Amino acid sequence: MTTAETPKLYKVLLNGASCHGGSLQWPLPTKNEDGTWIPGAWTEVTGPLALCENGLYLASQPTMWYVEGSTLYAAEYDGDLVGDTVSDKVCVRRVRLVSEALWADHGVYHAGEHSLFGNATATLFDNATATLSGNATAISTPWHSESAQVTLSQMAAHVDRRNGKLVFHSAEMSMP
Repeated sequence: MTTAETPKLYKVLLNGASCHGGSLQWPLPTKNEDGTWIPGAWTEVTGPLALCENGLYLASQPTMWYVEGSTLYAAEYDGDLVGDTVSDKVCVRRVRLVSEALWADHGVYHAGEHSLFGNATATLFDNATATLSGNATAISTPWHSESAQVTLSQMAAHVDRRNGKLVFHSAEMSMP
């Protein structure tokens, strides 16, 4: 059961179905007119739980499992759990989806320009741009893009995952 000490767990679905193995069509939560949510029905598996073999999978770090066009759901579980709730994936016996969650609340941006300050992390997809300052990190996950570009003040780094190259470009700065 999810408690105050347990990290929140999430499920990433594409058109209501599992998208990282399996094809389960999940019972989805519904949103009331007042903005509150009615959780979906409980889903349960039988047999011994084993990561990557048998169970219902949830993540505490849903950005690791982002798929273009996917929807993120907050989830709660009941009963057995295999894995570590502070890592990226756990396997549970019984779970229900309680509400939709916003990708942007997890630092996932699909388009536009975004500014992050202080101790922040952004995971960028598609055509998103982030301006970072302070102790900030930009992440481009390997399965979503074959290349990524990071601009570091007067220097840009371009990572080409196809050829395993990191190329730095220096820019000259002129003062008016």
